[in-house]
Amino acid sequence: PPTHPRRRPASVPMELGEALSEGRIGPQQVAIDESSIHGSLTISGRHRLSLESTSSFASVRANVCVFKGRWMYEATLGTGGVQQIGWATLDTTFTDENGVGDTKDSYAYDGKRVKKWNGAPKAYGLPWAGGDVIGCLLDLDDGRVTYYRNGELLGVAFTQVECQRAGVAYFPALTLSQFERCTLNLGHRPFEYPVPGYRPLQASPATKVSQRVTYLITALKSLLTQRDLTFNQSLSCASVLFDRMVPHLRSPYLMSSGFVPLLWDLYRMGEDPESIGLVTKLFHILEVCLHADDYTYVVESALDYLAYRVLISPTCVPEGAKYQIRSVNSNSASVQGSLLSLKVIYELLSYRPAKIAMLRGSTLSLFLETILYTKEPSVNDLSQLFPLVWWNGCGSADTNQKSMNNALARARVAHGKAEEFVQEIHLLFADDSDPFDEDDTHTMEILSGSPANAWGAWVTDYVRRETNRRWTRHSSSRTAHLSLFFLLLRRLEKPMTERNANGQLAVFDNFPFEDIILHKCYEKFKCTRLGGLLSYLKKEKPFHSRPEAESDLVEREPLTPPSAVASSPRQPRSSALSSALFTTPSTSNVTDNSGESSSTSSASSSSSASISSGASPTVAVTPFAAPRPITAPSPPTPIPSARMSLGIVSSSPTGSPASFNPEFSPHSPAIRQLRNSIDMPTSTPQLLHATMMLVMSRISIWIKRYGFARSDQLSAISHYAASIEMKKQGGLSSLFKKEMDRITDQAVDSTRVYCSYMAFLFHPSRVAGLYQLCGYLAEFFQATYSTYAYEYIPQFYLWFFADLVTSLTDPTASLPFSREPVASIISYVCSHLEDDRIANPENRGLVLQAVALIMQYPDMSSAIEENPAARKHLIPSLLHAFNGRSWFPVSWMLLSLWKRESAFGATNDVHFNVDIFAGILRDQVMKENRKLFDEFLNKLFNNLNWGLSELVVSLGEYRDGGMNNKQLKRRVLDVYDVANALTRLLDCLGGIVPEVFLANQVNANRLVELLLSLLNRTTYGKDSQLFLDFAAKSAAFKKGRPTLPVAALGTMDALWKANCSGTYPIDFVDTIASQDVLNVDVLKHVSTPQWRDEFLAAHQDALSFPDVSVLIAAILKRVDELAADEVDDSDAPDEFLDPLMQTLMRDPVRLPSGILVDRPTIMRHLLNHANDPFNRAPLTVDDLIPADDIKKQIQEWIATKRAKGKEPAQATQKE
Repeated sequence: PPTHPRRRPASVPMELGEALSEGRIGPQQVAIDESSIHGSLTISGRHRLSLESTSSFASVRANVCVFKGRWMYEATLGTGGVQQIGWATLDTTFTDENGVGDTKDSYAYDGKRVKKWNGAPKAYGLPWAGGDVIGCLLDLDDGRVTYYRNGELLGVAFTQVECQRAGVAYFPALTLSQFERCTLNLGHRPFEYPVPGYRPLQASPATKVSQRVTYLITALKSLLTQRDLTFNQSLSCASVLFDRMVPHLRSPYLMSSGFVPLLWDLYRMGEDPESIGLVTKLFHILEVCLHADDYTYVVESALDYLAYRVLISPTCVPEGAKYQIRSVNSNSASVQGSLLSLKVIYELLSYRPAKIAMLRGSTLSLFLETILYTKEPSVNDLSQLFPLVWWNGCGSADTNQKSMNNALARARVAHGKAEEFVQEIHLLFADDSDPFDEDDTHTMEILSGSPANAWGAWVTDYVRRETNRRWTRHSSSRTAHLSLFFLLLRRLEKPMTERNANGQLAVFDNFPFEDIILHKCYEKFKCTRLGGLLSYLKKEKPFHSRPEAESDLVEREPLTPPSAVASSPRQPRSSALSSALFTTPSTSNVTDNSGESSSTSSASSSSSASISSGASPTVAVTPFAAPRPITAPSPPTPIPSARMSLGIVSSSPTGSPASFNPEFSPHSPAIRQLRNSIDMPTSTPQLLHATMMLVMSRISIWIKRYGFARSDQLSAISHYAASIEMKKQGGLSSLFKKEMDRITDQAVDSTRVYCSYMAFLFHPSRVAGLYQLCGYLAEFFQATYSTYAYEYIPQFYLWFFADLVTSLTDPTASLPFSREPVASIISYVCSHLEDDRIANPENRGLVLQAVALIMQYPDMSSAIEENPAARKHLIPSLLHAFNGRSWFPVSWMLLSLWKRESAFGATNDVHFNVDIFAGILRDQVMKENRKLFDEFLNKLFNNLNWGLSELVVSLGEYRDGGMNNKQLKRRVLDVYDVANALTRLLDCLGGIVPEVFLANQVNANRLVELLLSLLNRTTYGKDSQLFLDFAAKSAAFKKGRPTLPVAALGTMDALWKANCSGTYPIDFVDTIASQDVLNVDVLKHVSTPQWRDEFLAAHQDALSFPDVSVLIAAILKRVDELAADEVDDSDAPDEFLDPLMQTLMRDPVRLPSGILVDRPTIMRHLLNHANDPFNRAPLTVDDLIPADDIKKQIQEWIATKRAKGKEPAQATQKE
């Protein structure tokens, strides 16, 4: 044992005698040694054992050390980040870079990095998560350090720990990265997972004391369950028990081991309808029997420990598993997760005096945040929650799919129930329906008027704190963030659905858009706006409404939701939350040498407005950081009159309770009906702003994580499928078998993670809230569009909106469909698909992405078809977007709207009414915006021409670069998909608007050239050999891809039939036969039954094959006729030749420059260039002058040539 320590912390007095003989040095009451802190730490909690680092690397010791024996303590993780938890000597030096475990005289374990630390890190243990209880064991008899995670042994971490040298003793110590949290249990409470043979650093109460408290609690339980006693009789007996029990309840050990288990037992017994309200009855008696300060202490201590149980308990427990908690009469009892503790908390706080006592205490803020936590499952936890997983193609039995679906359903139900109770607990504070009694001036002074103001102050403080931390990429708790986010959504459920007489959201009546959009926090964090940088907008587009006459906006359809609800009268807003969110209070944060943060705020002036005028008085926000100083003892708190009016108790002339009516328990129908009938005042704009501030900090990360989890799963499944395919091709080596096992494990783990996100994020209540928020954002965008306010909206609003749409339209998640907000969502995305007021093209792409995902979601198809804004704007917006850089995804979107089930190469997954959107193109776009369609068609021709050329180049590089080059092969497949989609789009247009090709010779020529070139390169002959060789070796061309040649033949067949059945000025067969790129051998080859049979056998996805034999016969016949009438123009005069193409002109026109050009040539030039090709002067179609005189001369010259050609033929025929 050390006899002469070199130095000691100032707060650790040397205690010899009994302490020395036990192998420990230090006070009996173990605490944090604040003088040992390096860095900045916030110490909180009733027992000042909850730690949070506010610097990059903060380290601290306890005030007790040990030098022999076996010892342990527990660290409960508030967050799952970088923390080094273990033991350190007095000589361990802490710096900004070195903490516990970074030197040879300290030992630590970090579950974030899954390493142990003793000078140098080594792999050890399992990953941890927030809510885990880490047991830290030190065996100084054998020189070992061991760790447990939630009672599971992680193995011996260190051996040969130095323990025999004089002066060496070990302190519990830990190091936290910035904003990481943990709570220590050094023995002041029973260990959650005690290990036999190891002692706590703080001695537990004497056995006699524990037995005495157990006896008193058992007697109290028996008393409360007696049904033949009156309330006054129970009160008299209980007062005797409390006189002996309350002094012991000051011990957190006895509170958590005796009193709180009593509450669990009483609640379980209270689930019997005949014994309802036992917890309420207990605290009713406590309120009468105890001094106000004692009552506050008991309520606060019980709630603190219950909240701690919520933190460490899993929300969802595997089927058949037992989660153990203490009970009064036994060592353990089976309970499913954290739900029981939440139920007890709710019933306890539903009793108003208990709620007031909690508000009087010092730990309200920590309590409100702790119950928001949801324990995140680790990989091992997920393997127990989802023991069997299934995905399409995994080869497992159907029982696996059923088991996984059942486990997912159980997890969703568990998370839904837990969240319901968490939200109800918070709403007990957020509700303003219970005003304080006028004579309770002390409580009114502390709480700034009402519990709702206290709750609003906490929300404000939390949102501000976490928003500031967002930019440091840290967060106190991701799950707490998410729970508060959905709590605010529930609070906003009514405002986000109520509508005025015009069908608009009533919340936008007199909505403070400027206060929301130009809030200082967005400027502080330099949030980019939809219209660009804020400095540019302030200079060029000041924030004010523009007159409608000067507006350059396209007329938008008004939002037409399925049902318009008349708005209810506006309620007054909570002034505390309003002033806190929209003003910057005079507040300074001061950190003392212990790292504890305190706040001081300047007093705010009272409002002069009268209550009768409808204005809410402005009140000061009082932080709950320090306990209220205890003054002279006051008499027991009288029962408030509000409870008497509800019938919970009846009053006597003295104000003391006379009887207790169990019918009016918090669970009784009467109380629930009363609470639900109260229309509480709301602060809708402020709550909406707080919600979006949470989004800006960390909520969007959760939504993205869900998308990442889905991507990881799809990638793992893809690798698994590829490995299975390789397995079928041949035998497996031992190395390949190991790799196959690794790939399988990766697919299984990623599926479990994906299921956990679906259970946690997307249980039904949360999905409904996300739909409502998504609809609100859409209408928020629409409401600001007539002013410059739209361009001032922070761009993360749009980012989050797009993320929500992505998640809610995931078809594999099978999320419940909420139709009411969908109308607003569809109206916005369809109206603003190509909105030039959104400065960043990537942000405009997010709107396009949202439209694409909505269109892929089958449940959305009817909503799109019925939406007036979609009918008016969707097709024109997509055509406009096709002219930009998003043409490829737009082509698939147009196909889903226009594709015909009879289209060659198409698929059967048509969930849109094609007639609706085909009619919009034919009857609306072609008549009202023909220029837009012509630009689209020109871009379609150009892109298909590029696609075919790029396909040939890619095939050549693939052949020359090696057949095994996966990157080149992927490129060929991608270009093939591009060409195929564009060709199918032409097929659709040929069926919807054939006049575009049959009434315009330029379009007809361009179409036929592309289709014939496509057939030449993919079917037969020298030009097609590259494609045929690749197709023969690629399985992707045999299954799963529509076929390019069939789409081309189908387009030609459809237009020929339309030409035969209608009156059009162009002969389509003649157009085909007159093309220079026509290869007669190719047409003959594709018309043979042999090629057709071979093609259908190779391409199993072809739905039908066009019978083009009649068409090809007509083309070949016309080719022969044209050959007979062909004129040799090799000796034609130069003035008859087109100067650009050097071909004989058929319809010459004169340019303003005086040069003659063939009309088809210059028309094709003007499609892409609006200038004279010879002098670059501006040129339009109207500038072309028909050269009828030259045209007549050309026709005469042709007739002469034909006449001369017939004379030798006639002479030969006579001979």
